[in-house]
Amino acid sequence: MNKIYFKTSKFNRVVFPLLVIFNSVYIILMAINGYFNALSLVVIILLPLLFCFSFRKYVLSDTLFYIKNSIGFRYYVIPWSAMNRIYFQKKDIRINYTKPNGKMGYIVLRDVEDKQKLYYSLQQYMAHCRA
Repeated sequence: MNKIYFKTSKFNRVVFPLLVIFNSVYIILMAINGYFNALSLVVIILLPLLFCFSFRKYVLSDTLFYIKNSIGFRYYVIPWSAMNRIYFQKKDIRINYTKPNGKMGYIVLRDVEDKQKLYYSLQQYMAHCRA
């Protein structure tokens, strides 16, 4: 099987750049007025961090499932053999898995562009790797 890629929803890809633009305008207005305080610094630091971590790419490969952040490093890496159950929890996809230390863990996939297709692809890969 080849790698399959899924991205975050278009809504997130539009909203977070707008937040960065808002942040830039806010910084310019604060610089013009010469007024910086703790709230200004929180807004200046927090919004770009939200932008960096908001975009995710979900990748299904032969050996594992991993989620990449917009920066490029792997955020979650789950081998197919560690997955116990995949199901819908309200409108999101929940994956139960066993951590390397033997404890149970879970991850909830939100804001995926095509949730149904991702869900069925996860089921197919999990069944293929277990067989």
